Amino acid sequence: MDSNYSQVKQQLQLASEQLLRRQNVLATGIGYKSVEGKATSELAIICSVASKKPLSRLSKNDIIPRQIDGVPTDVYPSGIFRTHSSTTGRLRPIPGGCSISHTEVSAGTLGCWVKRGNQLYLISNNHVIANSNEASAGDLILQPGNYDGGINPDDVIAELSDFIPINYQEDSVAASGRMSRWLTGLLNSLYKLSGSSTRLRVYREQKGYNICDCAIARPLNLEEVAQEILQIGKIEGVREAELGMHIKKSGRTTGLTSGTIIQT
Repeated sequence: MDSNYSQVKQQLQLASEQLLRRQNVLATGIGYKSVEGKATSELAIICSVASKKPLSRLSKNDIIPRQIDGVPTDVYPSGIFRTHSSTTGRLRPIPGGCSISHTEVSAGTLGCWVKRGNQLYLISNNHVIANSNEASAGDLILQPGNYDGGINPDDVIAELSDFIPINYQEDSVAASGRMSRWLTGLLNSLYKLSGSSTRLRVYREQKGYNICDCAIARPLNLEEVAQEILQIGKIEGVREAELGMHIKKSGRTTGLTSGTIIQT
């Protein structure tokens, strides 16, 4: 452990109460100071805030000093802290990490808000908002999802825009669409009435391998969009995944989890 840790901890204990009185400060702790987005080896008192604000928008009493009795400080935009149970509740504005679903699916997770061109979309899984390839553009998306109490029309937040089809193994996954179920049910009833023991099952055609499980939907009200992910905060940029990279994920069922990329 860094030899300065005890000194920093002592200063944090003395200053924490005062720091938490400042506007926007949600939590305090000890961590490594960041410079231009990269962690250094210098220990600092870390102040977690909902979002960073220009000094011009803060009163003199709310500005966090650069150091406290020789100990450096740093400000970390953590986003608003929420309890795990809020991932399944009705949230307005709507952040990533919360419960959503197609009107005919139980529930899943809104990953985050993204842009394609100039249009804003929510991104989630095909199986969550595109009903495993059975949905159509314009289908309604709920927040919270069906399983968590979302109802149409009160909780409709978006319309399905596009999805990448999932390729299923022909010998393992039966088709689950309404039309498929109706047709097979009708034909099997006719076979039964005729005394035949023949029964039909419909399978999705295997067309190739899968590289993702993804779909996007267009929000109906931009004022309901929260550009953050529950328990993680605002997305600051995009990087290509690398082996050994440490990652965090916020999900409707799991809440906040973390891990390391071991395969790309």
